[in-house]
Amino acid sequence: MNTDLKKSASRGVRWVTASMATVMALQTVRIAVLARFLSPEAFGTMAIVLVVVGFVSIYNETGLSEAIIQRTKRTDADISRLFWSNILIG
Repeated sequence: MNTDLKKSASRGVRWVTASMATVMALQTVRIAVLARFLSPEAFGTMAIVLVVVGFVSIYNETGLSEAIIQRTKRTDADISRLFWSNILIG
């Protein structure tokens, strides 16, 4: 069984790595295409927006929702805070 677990984990790591590499390649192509078609001012604005969206995405992936789900004692205040933070972040 230990061997099956190692094989499964190895296969999972390969798929995740391939997925991340594909996403990065597509993002690079997207940026190159947009740089070609947008004016320098519009491309700069897009770059600033993408930085902000990236930080919001990182904050959104911190696992607050998962933490609330795993918590054994949830209060209405906790759920309300989570709801409004998710609404504000988008």
